[in-house]
Amino acid sequence: MTRSIEDVACTLCGCVCDDLKVRVAGNRIVAAEGACFLAEPWFLDQGASDSPPALIDGKGAELEAAIERAAMILSESRAPLIYGLSRSSTPGQRAAVCLADRLGATIDTTASTCHAPSIMALQSVGESTSTLGEVKNRADLVIYWGSNPLESHPRHMQLFVDSAGMFVPGGRRNRHLIVVDVKQTETAELADTFIKIKPGGDFELIWALRLLCQQGLEANSLNQESPLDLLKDIAGVPLEQIQSMAQRMMRCDYGGVFFGLGLSSQNTAHTSVEALLRLVTDLNAHTRFVVRRMRVPGDVAGADSVLCWQTGFPFSVNLSRGYPRFNPGEYTAATLLER
Repeated sequence: MTRSIEDVACTLCGCVCDDLKVRVAGNRIVAAEGACFLAEPWFLDQGASDSPPALIDGKGAELEAAIERAAMILSESRAPLIYGLSRSSTPGQRAAVCLADRLGATIDTTASTCHAPSIMALQSVGESTSTLGEVKNRADLVIYWGSNPLESHPRHMQLFVDSAGMFVPGGRRNRHLIVVDVKQTETAELADTFIKIKPGGDFELIWALRLLCQQGLEANSLNQESPLDLLKDIAGVPLEQIQSMAQRMMRCDYGGVFFGLGLSSQNTAHTSVEALLRLVTDLNAHTRFVVRRMRVPGDVAGADSVLCWQTGFPFSVNLSRGYPRFNPGEYTAATLLER
């Protein structure tokens, strides 16, 4: 017997699309209407294999036996590490923190391999942000920086750029789309303005935009001298294009910038992300501007939030002394395993 379930949420990426319709036959999903090319195979794979609830030494085992074996391994461990949590529910994440506390373990999330620099920048300078719905309903300028959502978040543009909003009734027609990237991606081909930046040049470009924004519209309109006038380009971007981008950012009614791993996975990425967050703060002296991360795993943001709630720190937390210590690098899962 087949039954349909509407308004299903997909947690494959950070969009969390909640308008899907799935058809279920027995214990399997047989169709996922409205799902993107990433989500559809993920949904159809749920329940596809009749695997045992747990494995012990590579062989199927009952859950109770597996829990007993896991408890024995953990109780005998000297330096346990709990890692992951991006696919766990909030109660599961909280239970993992409690277990780490009892064991004196190190606990880390998948943020340490992607948006850890972003989190560190947020701790330093804060974040002017909003809901995705507010961007959809208000933004007349959208910027993707170091992100190719057509590949990583296939429905992001459809839901928050192309769709009509309360104050943007024409949807995509009323929005200007800027893409900043090191190469021309599928998303860049759809942009109104594509800014090709040299690899690693984000910090320079952002600070140039900050200078222009701090000078303000009046200074730019009066062609007052600027330190940038001595340069022909910055980070491979012509100065005229940078000035035009700064003008557009200051003149928009509401702007939103979405940045991805292209920005947050560089060397010293936290400084580039911090510069972008400061740029958005500067822009709020002229208009309303917000910034958001393009996060990929389903609930890594939730894992960071639970760790903050329980320990005071978002990732890379060590509890071996009976109190939480935070030190990215030293207590990051990949670095611990490497050592």
